[in-house]
Amino acid sequence: MQNYGIREVTVNEQNPQAVGFYEHLDFKTYKRTDPAEGGWIPDNRTE
Repeated sequence: MQNYGIREVTVNEQNPQAVGFYEHLDFKTYKRTDPAEGGWIPDNRTE
């Protein structure tokens, strides 16, 4: 991910496999958005 300059991804926190995948890559939660904004609950993560 660092080779591509990716510093932020959006992950649906209701998908524990995806959350675990990005946590394994050392991404951390830094912001959560209101589910009313998009109809689902994402976790925004950064390195």
